Amino acid sequence: MRKNKEGITKSFWTVLYNSQEGFLKSHLLYLLALITVFVSVQNHVFKEEIDLNGDNATYYIGATAIHQGDGYTNIMTPTKPKTNRFPPGYPFLMSLVMKVSDTFVAQKVFNSILLGLSCLLLYFIVFEFSRNKLTSLTISLLPTLNYLILHFSTMMMSETSFIAFSMLSFFALFKLRENDDFISILKDPYFYILVITSTYAYHIRTQGISLIVAFIVFFLIKKKWKHSLSYLCGFIICALPWMIRNKLAGIGSSRYLHQVLAVNHWRPEEGSMTFGGLIKRMFSTSEMLITKAIPDSIIPNYTVNYAGSSTVFTWIIGILIISLIIFGFWKYFKANMWIFISYIVFSCGVITLWSAPSGNRYLVSIIPLLQMGLLLGIISIIKQILTSQLHKKMKINYVLIPLIFILSFYFLKDIRQISEENNRKIHPAYKNFFLIGKALKKEYPKGDIVVSSRKPSLLYLYSGSYGTRFSYSLNDTIVINNLLNSNVDYVILDQLGYSSTSRYLLPAIQKNQKLFKTVKHLKNPDTYLLWFDKEKAKYR
Repeated sequence: MRKNKEGITKSFWTVLYNSQEGFLKSHLLYLLALITVFVSVQNHVFKEEIDLNGDNATYYIGATAIHQGDGYTNIMTPTKPKTNRFPPGYPFLMSLVMKVSDTFVAQKVFNSILLGLSCLLLYFIVFEFSRNKLTSLTISLLPTLNYLILHFSTMMMSETSFIAFSMLSFFALFKLRENDDFISILKDPYFYILVITSTYAYHIRTQGISLIVAFIVFFLIKKKWKHSLSYLCGFIICALPWMIRNKLAGIGSSRYLHQVLAVNHWRPEEGSMTFGGLIKRMFSTSEMLITKAIPDSIIPNYTVNYAGSSTVFTWIIGILIISLIIFGFWKYFKANMWIFISYIVFSCGVITLWSAPSGNRYLVSIIPLLQMGLLLGIISIIKQILTSQLHKKMKINYVLIPLIFILSFYFLKDIRQISEENNRKIHPAYKNFFLIGKALKKEYPKGDIVVSSRKPSLLYLYSGSYGTRFSYSLNDTIVINNLLNSNVDYVILDQLGYSSTSRYLLPAIQKNQKLFKTVKHLKNPDTYLLWFDKEKAKYR
């Protein structure tokens, strides 16, 4: 946090335009190195085609609705109801890109730009405390090379935009005035930047509530009561419109509460979680995060068996890594370390509450901070060891230069792997799925039919037809009634590799064969477009 007029630390512009050296001399070389590496890596891993996960298609459809003036609605259904499947922050950003181009490539380039912005902000955040350009460069390079971050940067997903706004909020935090009085707070432009950027991050990903709580806790730890209260009020004011909109629409604020309480939200028949079951899952997920997910996310080429049990070795590695992260924050950020530690702890808390112990997918947003803490911790340890052995203070650059070469070697494998994955030919099952979508588009150019499938949002991009997902129920009557209630015209029986199709849809079709007629059959693998006889279904 910046001090008042009696002791102002260097502002952003002072950092850029250093009075002694000038910006060109002091930072340009390092920023050019960062940009060069970033552009080179992005060019190597960039993927033009849409990812097959489905969520990215949902984001794109939401953005399309905003762009064409329908508001944040589900345009995949005839009535176009208001939606809250995902928070509106990222679709709104995508809708702005659509004003220039509505292509997938444009959205992916935008995501890359957001990641680049995140790295630049990280550079200046680290420099604010380290006052070492090579340290700042090394830390800011890490997100550009991380497998998981790169993986999501090549999709139309919300992770990179969330990281960008998180970094903007951290940057604003460290520029706040020290004076803890309402007049100073209300006159501080960085306070408004902090509130707006962090609240917008929350509107990009609901997981961002951990960021909000972290800022409040940070202010409380530093005994800045008025900052804490002002920030809380600012967040509430900025978050209220979304909450009120959902309340008026009768759709609640978030879909995630139901998923938290579900044993397995992909298998609703397993019911809701008991309190004891929830606690057990939280402990299991915590163990997974410490012993597997965190090391896997930030150590290149680290092999993890998520299905296996944690061992003494994995516990030692996990605890060692976390200790180094905390040590790195303490050495470089001192009392300011609590914002990062709080944010990481609360983020992991949200993950343990919501997610089963299945992997490192939800750690993406905090990976840059985990990497930063770990590397700073390693640098500090190495520097101390060398200093004690050589009996003279070691310059940090002597530690960093060999580390950069070592890290580059290990990260190259990850980059090569992503490039190979992104250049693979589309799986035949998805090829058939999209071919059926294109056939529907040709047959029904106006898209005035309803199609039920495992991935309705992906299908919508190729067919233009209204789409819905079939009911996840073992009761065939419920599945059929759901098709009726959704006014479904066609059903796609796919082999996309998800158990839900064979578990719920296929048995319902087999038990009610007279209600379905094969319209199109594609082989290798068998994929069917089935006409659904609604009249027969009504009187079955």
